[in-house]
Amino acid sequence: MRSSEIHQPVLCARVKAATEILARHGPFIRNVVASNVRDPNEIDEFCQRFYLSLVNHPIPKDKISRRYLYKAVVNDIRDADRQTSRLRRLITEAAEQPDRNDPPDPLERLIHREETARMFAMIRRQLHPRQAQAVILRHGYGLTTGQTAKTMGVSPRTISQFVSVGLKRLRELLSRESEHPEVKS
Repeated sequence: MRSSEIHQPVLCARVKAATEILARHGPFIRNVVASNVRDPNEIDEFCQRFYLSLVNHPIPKDKISRRYLYKAVVNDIRDADRQTSRLRRLITEAAEQPDRNDPPDPLERLIHREETARMFAMIRRQLHPRQAQAVILRHGYGLTTGQTAKTMGVSPRTISQFVSVGLKRLRELLSRESEHPEVKS
């Protein structure tokens, strides 16, 4: 069952159960995350991900133990590492393929790639990280919706939603910019 299909009372009960687990085992969970992530800057992000995991996949009360929580946290971290590795692999593969839009002249090719990098940076600044990732993978690297979904570890429907909302936001930003262009000196 997708989170969008969960009824409000069920969702409230899941959030309450996840919050209770975090209140009771929060320091233990944080220590497990801290000892298993590569980058200390990602500790908070993984703790939040684990909380959401608890909401989406509630743990039966009879199974809640430190051993079970340890395994669940470590599995979530491994899944995230696999997802990141898959994303890097697909981006590397896409980067190694010759770009059909690349001009034949080396100087023009360099300019094209620099403009593309600036465009990706702007997309990352303006959109939610997941929307930006979906838009860049889908339209920047030419992955299919299915490939993008697999890379990001979500459903194709979610990718379509990320891309649709992201492109709509970019269109709004671009139309505002064209209506009120900044004077550059």
